[in-house]
Amino acid sequence: MNPYAGMICLVKYPFTDKASAKLRPALVAGADNPIFLALGGGSSDQAGMNVNFIKITSDEEPGLYNIIVDPARPEYACTGLPKVSTVCCWNINTIHRGLIERELGKAPDDLMEQVKEKLRLRLQL
Repeated sequence: MNPYAGMICLVKYPFTDKASAKLRPALVAGADNPIFLALGGGSSDQAGMNVNFIKITSDEEPGLYNIIVDPARPEYACTGLPKVSTVCCWNINTIHRGLIERELGKAPDDLMEQVKEKLRLRLQL
């Protein structure tokens, strides 16, 4: 099992053009999943160095592949998010784990189940 899976952290999240990055919260997806290993390059060596992140935005963005997280709700207090945020399950990025600045918190099991369901839907699994 990936020791980072479910971690919510601040990462230097690259823009689409990869020319620059922004420090933002992200959710670490489980790289032990074969789908994510394929996205991360496929080899177990690379999977250890690269981590699959799901973008989190501080904007409240309802949508088919999004999950709204309100840290004021007791079940989401452990996330470490400072305000209502959106987990954008349509935005998966594989980057080197060295870009993790610091850990904010942990996604509770129910949130991870919602993420898995949104990813299944998005990736048509």
